Amino acid sequence: MGIFEFGPQNMTNFTGFNSHGNDCVPNALELLGAISADEASALRLLKRPFFTPEVIREMDNKTPPHIKWDDRWIKIERFKELMKALPPNKAMFAMSHPTFSKSGTNSNSNSVGHAFILAKDTGGKLAWVDPQNPKIYTEDDREFKDFIDQYTIFGILVFYDYS
Repeated sequence: MGIFEFGPQNMTNFTGFNSHGNDCVPNALELLGAISADEASALRLLKRPFFTPEVIREMDNKTPPHIKWDDRWIKIERFKELMKALPPNKAMFAMSHPTFSKSGTNSNSNSVGHAFILAKDTGGKLAWVDPQNPKIYTEDDREFKDFIDQYTIFGILVFYDYS
């Protein structure tokens, strides 16, 4: 699983909150420090949906040659296990998609999903960071629970180090 250092500096240095509806992937990757602000800005200028396996895989050329990454879709039970296992001051890139909504609304396979960040603070409290909204929701907030509980499957990034 891709785990990144994450703290207040990530939010302070982030440039993408004045954004449009199709830029959650470059926003999330910038927030995590996986790409620079300039790289994220260039991707935002494309103004196209980024939530496709092809676009996520295009980001592979941003990583060193000995590291490869891929997306994996996992059931909610496993996702919740990963949430609990996330170390303090760390974060992971995650994805949701309307196809996997419990309500069945927007269950069109051509629908665009959403990239977000799941983080844990120094005290071990989970937080959902929406890369298109400067508010951070903790596990105590109803919005956090409502967001997580509306899906049956989530996507994560998995990194492979071949060094």
